[in-house]
Amino acid sequence: MSAMMWLSCLIDDAVSRGDTAGYRCCSTGPFISHLFFADDTLLFACAYSKDCKSIKRILGDYALASGQVVNFRKSALCINKSVPMRVGVRLAHIVGVNLVSCHDMYLGFPGFAGRNKRQLFDSLKDRVWCKINGWRHKIFSARGKEVLLKAVIQAIPSYAMNLFRLPKGFMSEIQLMCSCFWWGSTDSVRKMH
Repeated sequence: MSAMMWLSCLIDDAVSRGDTAGYRCCSTGPFISHLFFADDTLLFACAYSKDCKSIKRILGDYALASGQVVNFRKSALCINKSVPMRVGVRLAHIVGVNLVSCHDMYLGFPGFAGRNKRQLFDSLKDRVWCKINGWRHKIFSARGKEVLLKAVIQAIPSYAMNLFRLPKGFMSEIQLMCSCFWWGSTDSVRKMH
């Protein structure tokens, strides 16, 4: 059994005993107690001392069993806006982590997007522009340009497309940058597409 499976079993066992609970996105949805990513783990619990003590115990048991130690200086606790700040400070002290208002960035995206996602999409557009600007269009053949556009540029917004519905204007701007690279247009020289 892998180490992460062991941690998952420890968390599931604590949830089944009632030592901790997860987070429910809506009133009819399931409780989510943890999410594992490539090198990150998100744990969800209620804002109670017993839940935080249970999480601290689970992480300690995991460290003893696996030999992997959690770096609490890199870990953070984020609380719901309805939880008073003094309660959040106490809970963070129990777990031994820093209290943050909201995770700034996670997997390259803001922890909270809100209604106006323009900042998120502008950062994607900037990444595409930096890639295209770094390539010299004259040294690539048509096939080389095609491979770069399909393999690199189309991959940049693909993760965001799994999470958000991208605006048509954003996609048009990406397409325009790709067209300029494909046909060799620059700011000073306009070529017919």
